[in-house]
Amino acid sequence: MPGCLQQDIHQDHTDLFPGIPEFCRFLPSYAVTVLIPLIDLSEQTGSTAIWPQSHRDANVVPAVDDAESYKGAVIHYPQCGDCLLWDIRTWHSGMPNLGLVERPLLYLTVSRKWFQDYWSFRNWRERRPLTVSQTFLNGLDEKYLSLFPRAKIC
Repeated sequence: MPGCLQQDIHQDHTDLFPGIPEFCRFLPSYAVTVLIPLIDLSEQTGSTAIWPQSHRDANVVPAVDDAESYKGAVIHYPQCGDCLLWDIRTWHSGMPNLGLVERPLLYLTVSRKWFQDYWSFRNWRERRPLTVSQTFLNGLDEKYLSLFPRAKIC
């Protein structure tokens, strides 16, 4: 929203094996965050600051008390419909919206089949499963059925 402040620097998911972070740094990507802006982003609307390689080395991320510096961050200003992608473990931060218009963004996660993001939704009582009809599933080409393994059939 216009006037919003900087978002805290964060990851979209914790380590798969929290007890052994040194091992987790070397794991290949298992999920990617996709950001698609629904308007052209600019310095006025703000964007998302991303700290490259921070999923491998958290030392590249500024200290919490220095979060507004964006030191070491990469900042792109994508146009409406462009995509920004980063590993789900990469540290990033939404920037302040200094403009007069809302900054609508579409976020989604693309992941390996075995990964399910329980961490991001651990406190969301409103989270609902994807619900589809049997008619919808019956109308799909068989090659697409694997995209709905956890869908609730109504």
